[in-house]
Amino acid sequence: MRDLLVKCKRYGKFLCQFAVEKMRGLDFTLPAASEEIQNSREYNGYCKTPEKHMALILQSLRVPYAESSFLDIGCGKGAVLREASKVPFRRVAGIELDGELTEIARRNMKKLGLERVECIQGNAVTFERYGEFNVFFLFNPFSSAVLSQVLEKILQTLEDSPREIYIIYHHPVHYHLLEVPGLHRESVLYDRLKNYETYIYTNRT
Repeated sequence: MRDLLVKCKRYGKFLCQFAVEKMRGLDFTLPAASEEIQNSREYNGYCKTPEKHMALILQSLRVPYAESSFLDIGCGKGAVLREASKVPFRRVAGIELDGELTEIARRNMKKLGLERVECIQGNAVTFERYGEFNVFFLFNPFSSAVLSQVLEKILQTLEDSPREIYIIYHHPVHYHLLEVPGLHRESVLYDRLKNYETYIYTNRT
């Protein structure tokens, strides 16, 4: 009975948010993926992180926001970017492989007047700008093979740019890849709406 009530609440909220977005000319709520992504075993499609849960995540971070830069890896339509823009980060950006989703994210940011939020179309494996950021968000965007490569690139930047980093892993299917020397799990948060956990890792001592 409890599960049924949670599902009803989830779908009711989904429909309300979708209706409000349509009236405002926004597009965050509907899940999406290109045909290429749908046919891939390495990349997952877009699904929105609930706003309240994302706000809780951001509030829990022990970082000097004004000195920190936030990157959503696999940003989709930009729902997380919208929430991150409400926090006084020095910089907010997202990278997305799917070109159509990147354009939707850019339109959403423009519609909301969030011109400072950067939506980058690109492959996370070949992305060369991880060193510019210290807070990373991932909503289970990849297979374990791709995630392993992305994490390696992030950690390599610490050699040239030593800094405290945070890796926020929502729905942490492949969390074992972050259980490595130099990183530790600082906190665990629970998304009641979608029944997912969020693990937050850091190299902070």
